Amino acid sequence: MIRVIKTIDAHVGGQPLRLIVDGVPRPHGTTSDQQREWCLKHADAYRQALVNPPRGHTDITAALITDPSTLQANAGLVFMDAGGYPSMSGHAVIALTTMDNTMQRGAYEAVYLGRPVVTSDFDLLRRHFCKGTVHVRNAVDDLVAGLRRMRAGRARFEAEIQELRRERLQDWNRVEADLRHLVEERAWSLTA
Repeated sequence: MIRVIKTIDAHVGGQPLRLIVDGVPRPHGTTSDQQREWCLKHADAYRQALVNPPRGHTDITAALITDPSTLQANAGLVFMDAGGYPSMSGHAVIALTTMDNTMQRGAYEAVYLGRPVVTSDFDLLRRHFCKGTVHVRNAVDDLVAGLRRMRAGRARFEAEIQELRRERLQDWNRVEADLRHLVEERAWSLTA
């Protein structure tokens, strides 16, 4: 039974993308083809719920971040649309690598998982992801150089991202406590 699926919706030149953040099983397999096949056989109900009406439509593409299928990659992607599991989605890749708000959320996911981040070089991202992160311009050569830098200093970046994760968890717990206090205070004032 599908309960809660967390997603981030974005657009690139009018093309919609639904990035799956949580609530979908991680596909098995060591290659992208195997991961797509696993999704088709074992988790297709999730694709249908995400891209078909009433929550989706025929033009939307969903993307699930997966484990990398090569040593050179930091992550993999499984794409989903109304027709199935395409092997590529250009607008989805653009959305996931160029939009500062999408990258911020994707970077938060990586921080939560304790994984170093290679992300776009936007001021917002530099402020929020100051440790365990390589910031790059959105150009192929810069991305390749950033990935090489990440691999070369992986131990340092992993230690830094763990430190950032601890800091963010403390921040998030503090905000949660403040919100709970406000809700309880508001509920009390409504009953008084």
